[in-house]
Amino acid sequence: MIDTQMVRSCLVALALDMLATGIDVSWTMAQRIQQHVAAACALPWPIPNEGIVSLVLPALRQVLDSAHRLSTGTATKKTVLVGSLFVPVVINFGNELRKHDYLTQRCLLDILMVTIYKQDVKVVELAALGTLQTIADFVALPGSTENRLLAIQILQTAISRIDTRAFLRVSPSIFAVIATAYIEQLVESGDSAIVEQCRNLLRTMIRTFGHLGMFIQVFKNDSMNQSWNHAKSQTSHAIQTLILEESGTTVLDTIFADLADVLKRDPSALQHVLDSLAGFASKLESELSEGAAENFSILLTRVSKHIAEWDTGAFAPGSIFQTCRYLLDRVPPVSVEVSINAETQADMTGTAASNSYYPHACFISLSHTLRGGRTFTPSR
Repeated sequence: MIDTQMVRSCLVALALDMLATGIDVSWTMAQRIQQHVAAACALPWPIPNEGIVSLVLPALRQVLDSAHRLSTGTATKKTVLVGSLFVPVVINFGNELRKHDYLTQRCLLDILMVTIYKQDVKVVELAALGTLQTIADFVALPGSTENRLLAIQILQTAISRIDTRAFLRVSPSIFAVIATAYIEQLVESGDSAIVEQCRNLLRTMIRTFGHLGMFIQVFKNDSMNQSWNHAKSQTSHAIQTLILEESGTTVLDTIFADLADVLKRDPSALQHVLDSLAGFASKLESELSEGAAENFSILLTRVSKHIAEWDTGAFAPGSIFQTCRYLLDRVPPVSVEVSINAETQADMTGTAASNSYYPHACFISLSHTLRGGRTFTPSR
């Protein structure tokens, strides 16, 4: 009995091989081939799927990696990579990673790697971002070390190949997932290669997205987690570990500089971020550099000015007080006499009876105290 699925897969693979090797076909014919390939590879795949796995996937990888170009037949004589026709076909293949064995996973990852590296995925940007999130989830799961390393390489490649502003939309969630995988491997004394590549990826994301709002969303998401407990937060643990491992204080400088823009978000986001920041600061073991202290001072000043316009009870100051207490303990001691200027003293004495303004005055004094490097614990 003839296996129609296998025959179909053979014909599709043959057509893809022809395109990959540079055989000239018309633009119309190439589009028809693309339609047949899309129909054959439509998810979910039929079972059994040996034809797709053993014949079509290797052929797709080859055509996506091909340098051959096709003329679109327009008056402008525009040409495109032949593989660009099949980007919409393969971009969701990440959803199949958990369903197959090691070899099929490797083939799928190879296809996604060459797609991200060689093709323009802007036309399928949303699907591409979803696939990157799925790949990050794959890294966090137990399985083949080689495949997980390749998945990390895909994410590293995507950072440099996909538009930064587009990638920023999924960077917080990917950062959190990779941070979890990183800490789990450290705690369990897992594969050193996975640990090293996760560390490198996290640092790359901090350099690329750290000043663009990624940490605002990372801290917000961490606090909004219904089961959130800072002592058990893998994301916070990973950031703390990165800070301890670095020779300078780049991570802390970046975090405080990024969080200074939290005021552009809604009040609930500000509260969530400050709650998470307080938990983060409570576990901080590194001393603050001058740059980190200055960036936190800027954040503090902006927060104090911003919430001064809010109604009484709209903001719970406990988190920011706690953060100040923890961070001031991490400022290196300096022999500088702390002085609060006359304006600040007037603010404090003139409004001490006002419960709604008292925290705001404390924030102002705390920013001055931070610059002086002296611990200040607010009290009524």
